[in-house]
Amino acid sequence: MTLPAHLKNRRSQAVAVEVAAGLGSAQPPHISILGGRFTLVDAAGNKKPLDTTYLDCIIIDGQKGRSRTFWGVGAVFEGDSSGPPLCFSDNNIGPSSLSQEPQSSTCAMCPMARFDSDVSKMTGKPVPACKVLKKLAVLLPSFAFPFQLRVPVMSHSSLATYSNEFKAGDADVSDVVTRITFVEGKTGELNFDFADFGQEDLPYIDETAMTLRDDILESKKTDVLVGRNDVPWSGALPASKEQAVLAPPKPAAQAASTPRPTPAPQPRPAFGATGAAGEAPKRGRGRPAGSTKPPAPSFAPAKKDNIETGVTQSESPSFGIQEGAEPDTELSAALDEVFKLPT
Repeated sequence: MTLPAHLKNRRSQAVAVEVAAGLGSAQPPHISILGGRFTLVDAAGNKKPLDTTYLDCIIIDGQKGRSRTFWGVGAVFEGDSSGPPLCFSDNNIGPSSLSQEPQSSTCAMCPMARFDSDVSKMTGKPVPACKVLKKLAVLLPSFAFPFQLRVPVMSHSSLATYSNEFKAGDADVSDVVTRITFVEGKTGELNFDFADFGQEDLPYIDETAMTLRDDILESKKTDVLVGRNDVPWSGALPASKEQAVLAPPKPAAQAASTPRPTPAPQPRPAFGATGAAGEAPKRGRGRPAGSTKPPAPSFAPAKKDNIETGVTQSESPSFGIQEGAEPDTELSAALDEVFKLPT
């Protein structure tokens, strides 16, 4: 909008922030995993389900820390609609200043974080009503803008294992095409791995995809997706209707006399490290006999930034990959410092 000349010298303060406080905010373009399938959702709530059981993307940014998100007692993950949650926090301290109904002054003291504040619809066991998430910004085929992906807590181990594979080499997680799939038999649980297009080396993105990624990051378009600038709620808290239905907290149970030891996780071999014979790393990931190799994609964003112009994952994807190319050492070192996901 073009501001008239006489308004450029107004003496009154801007009130947009105060007016918007407590009203929540529309969700940014994001990828829903509700119902065990990937669905693209734009800021207006328009939805486009993908035809595949996997999602090929480039992870270009990640939240430092984790989010807490509350859609309501009894609400399913991601809520019952595409609207914003009642309360959330991306600042690791307390409810966001953009929360519609902040539930507590701090997340640590919030009754919705109690493990008996809700009941799982799948198991019938007590669970926290406030969910723990990890927010990522990802690029998808045919789109010139990033989407938000909210990774549920049961998928954090897979994400950490996958991102840790980049610590031993020059490549960054944002340098390759990542394939995300649903874990069989696990509702809403995601697995992260390299996309497999039949190449021997890692599925590196091409120069076009790299340029788009860098332009988006330099313009800070991913900040809102990962909650980078979120600030805690200040002032008095409104009365919570949700907390009225909570039962009083139960006394802490006594610890078991002999705790069961937790087995140590077995790390996968790191990619990007030099092999025993000094050779470049090979992916070495087997493919079931008789399976068809997905086509190697090329990156070409759609002309318009809307869901309807994007192709489904089952059609020819438009991510670029480059086989066997040695990443630039200085660029990779800079990316390691700026874009590598925290664990």
